[in-house]
Amino acid sequence: MKHVNRVTAVVAIACALLTAGCASTGGASTASAFQPGKYQNGETVAIFNTDGTFVGTTTSGNEWVRGTYQVTGNEVVMRDTWESDMLRQQMGKDCIGIAGRYNWTLQADVLTATVIDDACDGRRRGTSGVPWTRMR
Repeated sequence: MKHVNRVTAVVAIACALLTAGCASTGGASTASAFQPGKYQNGETVAIFNTDGTFVGTTTSGNEWVRGTYQVTGNEVVMRDTWESDMLRQQMGKDCIGIAGRYNWTLQADVLTATVIDDACDGRRRGTSGVPWTRMR
């Protein structure tokens, strides 16, 4: 199994959230609210469920992180609730329960998040500035 880069995983999740929130910023986007669904960056997929939970997985279905998210305007807050052993080994520590705040933008189907505040270094490196594409 390929090692999952925490930064890539976090970015995928953040981007998906950001894409959904852009609609409520009053900009050119025609979306009215966050759009739950699947977003991809390389071999990483972020799944945002309608109940406010997310799952980070590989394209082959290997889950590496689960958590919760909340979108308010163009900001998204994410918290990990479960991380795979492999992810924790790669990072040297876990980010369970640590909130990460990001601004997001959505252009076409590409979601990009920018860190506001996140004490979780791995999530910050894997999310901030990383493009995620909505899967159809």
